[in-house]
Amino acid sequence: MTHVVKRMQEQNELKVHFDFLIIEGLPGKLKWEKGKMYYKRKYEVLMYDLVLFKKYGLPPIRSGIRSDAFFISPTRIYHMSNGRKSLA
Repeated sequence: MTHVVKRMQEQNELKVHFDFLIIEGLPGKLKWEKGKMYYKRKYEVLMYDLVLFKKYGLPPIRSGIRSDAFFISPTRIYHMSNGRKSLA
């Protein structure tokens, strides 16, 4: 469908905006901090689809963890504790 939209944009029939908003697969280098998610500490993203992560890398949930920042690798979720990453 993208090719149709791009063609219509070239013909000035549509105005479109393409941006990097959704992360899929197992990319790693994701950080969730205070309600916002970042990829490679550079791009703010709207959504990360956890479908593959849940299938291959979802760790058991540990209760009692309170943190403002989480890091998502292809295999684990980490949180910050005393300036160090530890398993969530």
